[in-house]
Amino acid sequence: MKRIVAFLLISVMAVSACSSSSGSGLTGKAWQWQSGTDPGTPMPGVVPDPQNYTATFNTDGSINVKADCNNANGTYKQSGSSLTIAFGVTTLAACPSGSLSTAFLAGLEKAASYAIANDTLTITLSDTGTMSFK
Repeated sequence: MKRIVAFLLISVMAVSACSSSSGSGLTGKAWQWQSGTDPGTPMPGVVPDPQNYTATFNTDGSINVKADCNNANGTYKQSGSSLTIAFGVTTLAACPSGSLSTAFLAGLEKAASYAIANDTLTITLSDTGTMSFK
């Protein structure tokens, strides 16, 4: 009987560890934008300064974004692998030439779904583009 209980506990722990990498891992960190593709918005294959483009998904359904010289706050909704993001307050500073602020914010607003694998967050956009974060 003790072996069965131990087996069940280990099984539950293993399943929990696997499921955390597919969904609940969205919150609790500032995700840095690494790359993107989007037919509707010019995005770089590789983001030159990932630390300037971050998204933090909070457990209360709010999102905080650093988009180069701008900041944005809003809300997100997650259900299974679907994801929607809506911004409320966004600063409108004129970022330096070459900034990806506009493309970054526009891409996030097109979020349709997400997946997390190997510490990489991939957001699939409604127009078939993707954004990759670490």
